[in-house]
Order: sequence, then C-alpha cells, then structure tokens
Amino acid sequence: MNSQPITQQPLFYLFVAASVLVSLWYFWGGRRNKRIYLSAFNALVDTLKPKDQTFTTIGGQSGYHANL
Repeated sequence: MNSQPITQQPLFYLFVAASVLVSLWYFWGGRRNKRIYLSAFNALVDTLKPKDQTFTTIGGQSGYHANL
C-alpha cells in the first residue's frame, strides 16, 4: 500500500479540479436559470396585465409565486 499523504497523489488534484469545475457550472447554471424564469415570468405579467402585482419569491432559484 502507498504510504504517501493524499495531497501528494495525482488523483487528489484531479478530484479537486473536477470539484471546482462542477461548482462553477452550478453557479453559472443558476444565473442562467434565473434569467430564463424571470424572462418567462415578465412575459406572463405583460400578457395578463394584473391589477394587483404582489409577488413573493419562493426559494430563490425555484421560481416566483404571484397573486394574479
């Protein structure tokens, strides 16, 4: 068995690099999803033109709840 510390093995650095890439994709995807659902939500509001526009967020990235 290899007695080197985990930080001196090449597989460890590959794992760290993959983790960084996954994290970056997550944050990029969150911004993209927010832009998509805000666009759809604003199009819905422009189409329906509700009198009372009381909007509350439900969970950040999951969407909006509107009392139309």
